[in-house]
Amino acid sequence: MSIADGRDLLGLIDTQDAEIKTLWQAINKKDEQIDKLIKVSEELVNKTYQLETKLVKEKAKRWGVGFFAGMSQHGEAVIGIGVTYTFFRF
Repeated sequence: MSIADGRDLLGLIDTQDAEIKTLWQAINKKDEQIDKLIKVSEELVNKTYQLETKLVKEKAKRWGVGFFAGMSQHGEAVIGIGVTYTFFRF
């Protein structure tokens, strides 16, 4: 092998080494981005679970048992105990 061919080969190796290092840096950046996306998606799943749990509890609070008093359709006064469901809260 001639000296010129040896220099060309070393130059080619150095170029490929630099390209490989650049590719590894790009891969590492993508890995970091993927890790961040995984973390954000896990936080989103946890937040969704918390909101669903809260919604179930709020729906359960709408049901109740209580006393009532009022007038019947015949004009008679009535009192009693009943099961209620709240449509609106204010």
